[in-house]
Amino acid sequence: MHCCGAKERMLTRGAALAAGRSLALALALAPAWRAVPAGAAPRSLSYVQVGNQSYVRLSDMARLYGLRVSGAANGHVVLSSSYHSMIFEPDSRKMSLMDVQVWLQNPVSRVRGRWAVNRLDAENTLDPILRSYQYLRNRGASVVVIDAGHGGKDGGAESPATGLLEKDANLDIALRVRALLARADVRTLMTREDDTFLELEDRSAIAARWSPDVFVSIHCNSGPDSEAEGVETYILSKAGGASTNARDQAPSTAYRTQPGNSHDAASAVLGFVLQKRLLRDTGAEDRGLRHARFAVLKDAPCAAALVECGFLSNRAEALRLGDSAHRDRLARAIAQGVLDYCAAVRKAQISAR
Repeated sequence: MHCCGAKERMLTRGAALAAGRSLALALALAPAWRAVPAGAAPRSLSYVQVGNQSYVRLSDMARLYGLRVSGAANGHVVLSSSYHSMIFEPDSRKMSLMDVQVWLQNPVSRVRGRWAVNRLDAENTLDPILRSYQYLRNRGASVVVIDAGHGGKDGGAESPATGLLEKDANLDIALRVRALLARADVRTLMTREDDTFLELEDRSAIAARWSPDVFVSIHCNSGPDSEAEGVETYILSKAGGASTNARDQAPSTAYRTQPGNSHDAASAVLGFVLQKRLLRDTGAEDRGLRHARFAVLKDAPCAAALVECGFLSNRAEALRLGDSAHRDRLARAIAQGVLDYCAAVRKAQISAR
């Protein structure tokens, strides 16, 4: 593999100013919640134990984040302020966080008469997103690895309507992301730069050689339902939690801790800002921040996420993915999501001083 750092060049003054404006925007959009006055709320999550499971009541979460609790006509529980909102669907894993769909690993449940989320979801997904400054203080934001999914003899999905191969779309988007991040003075490397076949386990191993701070794998989706559309972002399933798309998952798999689980909190922040940017910048259907045990996530050496840029099995989306301008929008959204994450890391480092 070739290190793209050798191809990097010094920014022109105009490009540097543009990168500075981009970083300033990223800092403004990075996950941050308005501080709650001292003494008005607890500083950490509080738990309710039921059998061998721990839960966090939604009312306690509201106090922690300075939010109001209310109900909706459809029975959903709403935690909100003038600036932010969380909407929980009772007895469901699906919720909305700041207008981004998030799939929990356990359904919201009644615990001693009150709605609550499982500790696994509160600690490893929701709290890191809501209070990223608490979790990113010791993280880096210097080296990014972009992984273009599939390649070579592995073409990935193919559009029945256009014949577009996933491997080609993935690589084109990934190359655009690299170029955009390079312009923002971010050292960006790629697991593959051409139509090369890589084993799944080799992708994380290649990335690990560069001691990266961020790993993003780029893919296109496909499925039996030709009407399915939209973007998804995946982060690694937590030990003990089911993957979003899994049914009746075997406990031997569900409860196993993977190397990538050591980056759970940072990956939650990364996955969230990527999904948020993709929605904002492309107008795509929101299929949510999800969990999976994909090989590239299980062994990831840093904060990691896998992005599904749209469905090749959907004729309309396949046509869009075949359009250079749309792939450019996707690349810009992914690049800006990475910049948002890096900005959140820098904010956390500043707050720790």
